[in-house]
Amino acid sequence: MEKPIILLSTSLGAEKNYKKAFEKHGFWPCAKYLPCDIGFDALVLCGGGDIDPSFYGEANCGSYPADIDRDRAELSLFEKYFSQRKPIFGICRGCQLVNVALGGKLIQHLPTYSAHTQVCGADSVHTVENAKDSFLYSLYGAKMTVNSAHHQACSVLGQGLRVTQRHSDGTIEAVAADNILAFQWHPERMTCGFSHPRYTDPYMVFETFKNMIN
Repeated sequence: MEKPIILLSTSLGAEKNYKKAFEKHGFWPCAKYLPCDIGFDALVLCGGGDIDPSFYGEANCGSYPADIDRDRAELSLFEKYFSQRKPIFGICRGCQLVNVALGGKLIQHLPTYSAHTQVCGADSVHTVENAKDSFLYSLYGAKMTVNSAHHQACSVLGQGLRVTQRHSDGTIEAVAADNILAFQWHPERMTCGFSHPRYTDPYMVFETFKNMIN
């Protein structure tokens, strides 16, 4: 089986962990910046800063300054891959962008922010609960332990998305749809030397994405 060739849409200089993790799990990742193209088997929307609230019809009430050029480029890129029914994988900001692209909204600053943010520069570690009808439940059972480094999350879901995982405080931690997997946490930082003894091994998450491509 040939390795899928995937596009990592990320900011300049932030691609290293993503490339290393996807290479380890059997992909050929290509990191590109603005502008990007669609000549790949699948799209990975990587982490980064906040999306400008104007893209989901709200005033700024807690978002950090946005990179408008990246927002526009990735929303356009999502639309191209989505319209061609190519698989899309969202990570942190990428999960939020998937939601916004499909008409959803975001919590601009979590009221339980302290449970989700980094501590002394290191990701938080917490347990999440998998929805019983989700692929995550079939792979991992009722719960997983993941990392966390964010202050925003999905609120109103975009069209066609379903919640596959939540934190105990109700925060949406993962969503999915046909050809879409998206996670608020960072699977690329749960492997390749960044793992924590408490983390659930994300191997099957990468394998599920690979099987969507082939």
